[in-house]
Amino acid sequence: MKLYLGGHLDWYAPDQRARHEFSLTAPTALLALVQTLGIPPAEIVTTAVNGTLVDLEAIHVSDEDVVELFSAIGGG
Repeated sequence: MKLYLGGHLDWYAPDQRARHEFSLTAPTALLALVQTLGIPPAEIVTTAVNGTLVDLEAIHVSDEDVVELFSAIGGG
């Protein structure tokens, strides 16, 4: 599975990188994976799997999926 952490979410990753790859042997709840990585689910406002917006708490991902997570982004 390929994972992209957008916005400031890479701050929570152990190595503070935005792009990660994982090998999943079975479908895995994305929420559980996020929590395992130490990313607070409350910080995630947009979740996409394979280019489609999904509900973080309801989706399971597989090894071939591309997941993108984004925090709130603002500017001035």
